Amino acid sequence: MVTPTTISKYLSDLSFPATKQEIVEHAEENNAPEYLLGALDTLPDDLYDSLADVWALIEVPG
Repeated sequence: MVTPTTISKYLSDLSFPATKQEIVEHAEENNAPEYLLGALDTLPDDLYDSLADVWALIEVPG
């Protein structure tokens, strides 16, 4: 399940602001699980100012 803690685990050292592409690539580089990568892929193509912005817009698959 995607939670704020899970997002933080794989994105905590990402510098914001960041684009969707940068967020997904950073998660991949940190070996994030497929379910998290799938959820991050649902984000609108935009610029995000913080992890809170990411969490607010994430859609949990399934």
